[in-house]
Amino acid sequence: MSALTPRQACEAWVEVGATRVHQGPLVALGKGFMGGVFLSMGGLIALSIGGGDGNMTTVLGLGLNKFITAAVFPIGIIMLVLHGGDLVTGQMCILALSCYKRRTALWTYPAFLTICFIGNLAGSLWVAGLFGCELTFPNSLQLHADYLP
Repeated sequence: MSALTPRQACEAWVEVGATRVHQGPLVALGKGFMGGVFLSMGGLIALSIGGGDGNMTTVLGLGLNKFITAAVFPIGIIMLVLHGGDLVTGQMCILALSCYKRRTALWTYPAFLTICFIGNLAGSLWVAGLFGCELTFPNSLQLHADYLP
């Protein structure tokens, strides 16, 4: 497997930008939603492991606690890359190159950035809502023994 030169990488990004624009706004919204969900899940996992009641900081020390938290956060980005979600920051680069090389119309840049941003925001708020629901009603998402056969 050979690596791409910087020029070839930019040309590939231009093609990816043109392909994403031709997929349509609903696909961009769905991928943006997935991106928001996966990134906020990574943050939630990092907060769950590194935060808490402070016992981990007491036992391991502040430096190792911060290191473990920072090492766990990329799980969300790994999930995002493996499942094909989009973040608005990545779209800024890809669509800007595609518009600069005139593969897509200039109006698609703000339109698709807005769509991706709305999807990212909706996905992260959805995860925050589920997490808040679990904190407010701790037994609402669990099966009760009464319903088991």
